[in-house]
Amino acid sequence: QQGLVEASSVLEFPVEGGRTALMAVYTRNDPVQVGPVTSARDYFLEAALAVNGTLVHVGGAPSTLGRIAAQALPTLDALEEADLFARAPDRSAPFDVFSTGAALRGAVGRLPIPVSGTLYVPPPDAPDASAVTVAFSAGYSSGFRYVEGLDQYGWVRSGADAGDTEGTAVAADAVVVARVVAFPYPDDPAGRLYLPYTGGAATLYLRGKAVPGSWTPAGGFTFVGETGVEVDLTPFKSWLLFAPEGTEVRAQ
Repeated sequence: QQGLVEASSVLEFPVEGGRTALMAVYTRNDPVQVGPVTSARDYFLEAALAVNGTLVHVGGAPSTLGRIAAQALPTLDALEEADLFARAPDRSAPFDVFSTGAALRGAVGRLPIPVSGTLYVPPPDAPDASAVTVAFSAGYSSGFRYVEGLDQYGWVRSGADAGDTEGTAVAADAVVVARVVAFPYPDDPAGRLYLPYTGGAATLYLRGKAVPGSWTPAGGFTFVGETGVEVDLTPFKSWLLFAPEGTEVRAQ
């Protein structure tokens, strides 16, 4: 993947086949190049709309494309806006479509950035957590390892440190593992997942601590601690891991 380093937040959703797909949100810095851009799903669209964002995609599930057309929702589809995208000759379809931050920003305009005057700090009695891993399937896991000297979490894919295509390590200030309900659409030969974007249990990993709580779709994504304190994630580069119920989550 390209463009993850500049992302303000990254949402990792389960998709068909025991894999995941990433949705990067840009509010501070735009990527020089971003991709591969792939097809849309209903829950990608819901999450993008919840943050007043413009979803960038290449086609999508029939239900998603039908909703976009029926409601005239703001998206940039490479199948309709071909001049904003290019195919990488060294990649195989469908993972060969890329764009640039400048082209996309010019197309959608600048998004407002909420500013917070309060920086959340985990309570001192919160459990220590040096790593968290979500096992999406027997062959794929995604997680983060806390690097104390940097006060950040380095991305780990299937047990190996992960970065972008330039070899730059990808890291986040805050990681949230958010529980969701996910199951395949009946009679869908591709096994696409239905995932209601409605909220659930969650754990925030910040500064080497694990803070239990819940998440809601308010404002796009909101984490609320067990004491009812709403955590403003705006000051942090965050990564949201959506883990289906029953998926193993290992924290240490």
